[in-house]
Amino acid sequence: MSGESRSRVCRPDEVGYPARRGRATVLQKRALREFLPRYEVLAGEFEVNWELEFGRSGELIAEFGCGHGELTAEWAEANPGGDHVAFEVYPPGLGSLVAELALRDLGNVRVVRADAGRYAGRMFGCGVLSEARMFFPDPWPKRRHWKRALLNGDFAGMLSSRLRVGGILHLATDVEICARRMGEVMGAFPEFELASELGRRGRPQTRFERRAIREGREIREMVYRRR
Repeated sequence: MSGESRSRVCRPDEVGYPARRGRATVLQKRALREFLPRYEVLAGEFEVNWELEFGRSGELIAEFGCGHGELTAEWAEANPGGDHVAFEVYPPGLGSLVAELALRDLGNVRVVRADAGRYAGRMFGCGVLSEARMFFPDPWPKRRHWKRALLNGDFAGMLSSRLRVGGILHLATDVEICARRMGEVMGAFPEFELASELGRRGRPQTRFERRAIREGREIREMVYRRR
């Protein structure tokens, strides 16, 4: 990682809401100790030089909330020409993710252990992203908790400037109220057009998604293109 990024750091797991903590397994804790330093870019207040971080100029893809990361690793392996940046604050998920990245020996993924809502807009410059992804975020079904949802007007506005023209915003959820709320937020931004014809775009199926399908929950896929 570049010294430039590491010199502008904030508390890495700082979030603006009560984050899930959970209990990491022994293997996940070991992965955090051994592998996180290899992949982590520390959250900072200024734009990161991603070409310097990856050592090349590739399509930059951001994933906000990668869970246990099996989708992140699988898609990154299938798309070696893309540079993937994954935001996550959940320690067990981070442990699983970096263990999988190390197992597959992937060099095209970086991890940011921070609240994307607070730091993504600072770390990405205008028009640098070719794609942004948000899959199965916490639904916050109670109205009084909606302010905690990551995809709100401010975050969508940030993405509208960070995504290049023609860039893709790919959302997925198994919670109807979350899908409706996402649609309402995105409907306020005419610079995004719904690109339903793109479907899943080859998105791998996660364990969480398979469980949702077994339990009878519909998967709602929403793909937007930046005009």
